[in-house]
Amino acid sequence: MALITEVDLPYLPIDDPGFQSDPFPYIDAARAQHPWLARIDVGYFVFGYEAVKLLAARDDWFHPDFQTVVDQLGLGGTPWADYQTNMLVGISGDRHRRIRMSTGAAFTPVNINRHLGLIREQAAAMLDQWAPKGRFDFVEFAASYPISVMCRLLDAATDEIPRLKAAFEAQSRIGSRDPALIPTLLEGFHLMWDFSDRLIRAHEVRGLDPDNMLDQFIMAKNEGKLDEKELRYLLMILFPAGYDTSKNALSLIMHYMIDRPGDWRRCAEDLPYCRRVTEEMFRFHSTVSQKRTVVEEFEHDGIRFPVGTFVAFGTNIVGRDPRAFEDADVFNPDLPRENRNFAFGRGAHLCLGRHLARAQIAEGIHLIAQQVKNPRRTGEVAWRKFLGIGGLETLPIEFDLAPATN
Repeated sequence: MALITEVDLPYLPIDDPGFQSDPFPYIDAARAQHPWLARIDVGYFVFGYEAVKLLAARDDWFHPDFQTVVDQLGLGGTPWADYQTNMLVGISGDRHRRIRMSTGAAFTPVNINRHLGLIREQAAAMLDQWAPKGRFDFVEFAASYPISVMCRLLDAATDEIPRLKAAFEAQSRIGSRDPALIPTLLEGFHLMWDFSDRLIRAHEVRGLDPDNMLDQFIMAKNEGKLDEKELRYLLMILFPAGYDTSKNALSLIMHYMIDRPGDWRRCAEDLPYCRRVTEEMFRFHSTVSQKRTVVEEFEHDGIRFPVGTFVAFGTNIVGRDPRAFEDADVFNPDLPRENRNFAFGRGAHLCLGRHLARAQIAEGIHLIAQQVKNPRRTGEVAWRKFLGIGGLETLPIEFDLAPATN
């Protein structure tokens, strides 16, 4: 059994612009040297499907790495640091299970399906505002849609979202460990706390509606399942999560659909097909890689992982592992896939809002495809850093507007 530092592993240049825009040739080359593991500048990257399936579910071996991020950015002792290490996605064990169980009912498929009309209304309203322009940065459009859906679900006004966007963006990029984010992270904590606190207090004053998502969280707090800080931290992670992950997934779908005009036309006609497109994109190229730190030494496949080892799980790219998927590099929504994608993670920290994300993306592209005809790029596409919430930075497009109907 070899210590991981002694194993001859391939190196992945995850901060290289070429890797960020198309990581798959780099992964293929790495696979020729090792079947599932590579070195990166901050630790190690697991890119094999079966290894991710097994290891990313081992919450006894790994914990979220947010304390490592705090330490590397030198922000220990700040309110933002407390938020990072005590929010739902930053904790493990009994406390994580308690918070998740107290709020999970709001995100079940049954509950999300009750809100499909609201999701469609919001998508249509956004298109009424944006589509007549005929050209825009699709990433900017996509940024406005899911966060407005989240605001509707939580009965929050959207007029404050523009001033909070920088905070949401910075929070979603912390995986990159970029020191340039620090001022926005520190200021953004107070902006998000104030916004969440005022929203909760307003709901408490007006009276609670058991059908409202935020009121369901408040009722869980009143029943002793959450404390005041946990409730606010929950909202503070839901808003940036709802803002950025779905935004990036929508943008990736548009990026790939531009080169698949037949598929895009079919999206306008067939909602079930949009659901398959969404799921296939989650396999083909997703946005989030799980980042963990080893808390209990273990051995896997002849390699020993000591405590403190940083490991990133390629949940965003393992859907292209040819050992797990037939025609892995072919985007085909009609091809049944025996293995599931890991776009929403593995283990106890499986994304709480995954059913909402699936619904708003599929419903969104169905309505967008009806209005945005023949989309084409009008400039260079820019990509985000890989280890944050990845995806597109910009996607300038123009398109033909669907004819008006009487």
